[in-house]
Amino acid sequence: MSLAATCAFAAPTRLLTARFTGDCGSFTIAVTGEGLNEPNPIVSYNITLTPRSGGEPISIVDSFEVTPEKNGSFRKTISESWKKFEFSLAANYDLSGSVLLTSNQNLLHTLTIKFTRKKLNCG
Repeated sequence: MSLAATCAFAAPTRLLTARFTGDCGSFTIAVTGEGLNEPNPIVSYNITLTPRSGGEPISIVDSFEVTPEKNGSFRKTISESWKKFEFSLAANYDLSGSVLLTSNQNLLHTLTIKFTRKKLNCG
């Protein structure tokens, strides 16, 4: 006996990719996701720049809105200057970070950022 299922299941609300590219002057973050049907969706990101020569890590935290397509998928790319955060890079750094997808301050999903290069050499 076989049973054919014809109903489609909705994708879970999640981030699929989070990519970072950058240099000593600016950076770009690109995200994609699926299953989004929540109100007021926001992607927050945090990037930590840890000086390889020692010293205090620098943390960047910011966010941007995303708009889902009718099928719930979304994608957005943002570019920023480091100067927006009131500093310029003058050392060699190791990079790390993550993105969070929220709706009305409710956490929907978290993903580690994939860095094209995990090191910035600005010193």
